[in-house]
Amino acid sequence: MRQLEVFFDYACPYCLKGFAFLQELSGKYPGVELHFIPVEAHPRPEQHGLHTDLCAQGMYAAADMGMDLWDYHQRMYKAAINDGVNIESAEALSGALGEALDAKRFSEALKSHIYADQIERNNHQAYDECGVWAVPSFILSDGRRLDAREGVGIQFKELEDLMRSAATPES
Repeated sequence: MRQLEVFFDYACPYCLKGFAFLQELSGKYPGVELHFIPVEAHPRPEQHGLHTDLCAQGMYAAADMGMDLWDYHQRMYKAAINDGVNIESAEALSGALGEALDAKRFSEALKSHIYADQIERNNHQAYDECGVWAVPSFILSDGRRLDAREGVGIQFKELEDLMRSAATPES
């Protein structure tokens, strides 16, 4: 089984499109283990719209609380891109999750910033170690990768080809 690292940002429409592709393909290639790594396309202190670091921290809180990550991703993309939720507010993000989690516990986890260092590590891994320059970016454990192109993102067939190659046993 090969691991596919998925670098993404919840406020990125190209990441949203890539997630739809990934969700469709994940059932077709169960031998590819997905490792979600949320990053900020524009890390602090850069100013470029609302920062998504709380959404990213929330992914770890949601996982620790037992929430299905596909559900979490869908709700965060909807909040950040479609609904115009203030994604820099722990309470607003809790509200965006509806009844999926204990809102008070989730909000407290975000306010405590217990996952903030993880997001810093994710950003460092993506931009400094892996050379990601745009999200979404998909990197296999053997080094093969698919990077977004500015103004395009990624295409379904490109991701399918990468996942097929990862699922194919080595000869």
